[in-house]
Amino acid sequence: MIVTEKNYISNGNTALAPERKPHREDDRRRLKQEENEKLRRLKQSKLRNQAKVMIGIALTFTIGFSVVYRYSTIYNMENKLSIATIQNNNAAKANESLKLQLMQYNQIQNIEAKASKMNMVQPDKSQAVQVDYDRTTIKTDKNVVNDKKHESVFQIIKDKLF
Repeated sequence: MIVTEKNYISNGNTALAPERKPHREDDRRRLKQEENEKLRRLKQSKLRNQAKVMIGIALTFTIGFSVVYRYSTIYNMENKLSIATIQNNNAAKANESLKLQLMQYNQIQNIEAKASKMNMVQPDKSQAVQVDYDRTTIKTDKNVVNDKKHESVFQIIKDKLF
């Protein structure tokens, strides 16, 4: 059934105090808009909360990662330090043992005993031989061909330029 004309019942005179019947369509439209606005606000607040949660998660992850990274670098530094300390201690021990060996080898009695075992004698100044290093003792062969004469033209130019 289609209603083409709405009839409003009016009881009595409405000229002095006209009373209007409420339009239900306007109320429904207004209620629908308010409901939509409420839903939009709820969605926005949910999105803001989600954004806050995501930012919190990202910050927590970043801080956690930086803490773990720093601990790992500190751990690596401590390992390197302990290795260097061990190497230093080993070098100090080796140095001490070398000092003891040098002290044993530097004792004059020890040196004289080894020299007498090898039948060594003290050198005599009268038996010393003098050598003159100023005089040339190596003879050069004069038959050697001078290589400068056999150089190529390019080699001569290269030598002069560079």
